[in-house]
Amino acid sequence: MIKVRNYLVDDLNKVYDLFQNTVHVVNSKDYSENQIKAWINIDTTKLNNNLLSTHSKVITQDNAILGFGNVDDTGYIDMFFIHADYQNKGLGSVLLSRLEYEVSTKLLFVHASITSRAFFEHKGYQVKQENHVQVRGQKFINYTMTKSR
Repeated sequence: MIKVRNYLVDDLNKVYDLFQNTVHVVNSKDYSENQIKAWINIDTTKLNNNLLSTHSKVITQDNAILGFGNVDDTGYIDMFFIHADYQNKGLGSVLLSRLEYEVSTKLLFVHASITSRAFFEHKGYQVKQENHVQVRGQKFINYTMTKSR
């Protein structure tokens, strides 16, 4: 049975592993190996603090974490990842709905990767601008996307 629950400190290692694996497997079709290395090279203490200080959810089945995401009080969705083996099975839709429910803002927004752009468009988000950002020495393209409600 699929469950969505709040992120817990004990989830950090599994969430970080899921993040790294998903970026390696799923996002590698849109980003180079050097970009992938820069993307996944994050400080786990900062990740944990970010997830603890925002509305963060994990989606589980039989205690295995299949995805996670977070949204802050401004409506900004920062992290949003579904395990590579569970993509296109509706889990992202379930998780996104729960995150959107957590905040009462009239506008939700995300900096979507090239890979996740189509998912967010399917969920009613619109591209407001293409961004060219520098992350740990690598240039990335992502999209500022918003959804009004």
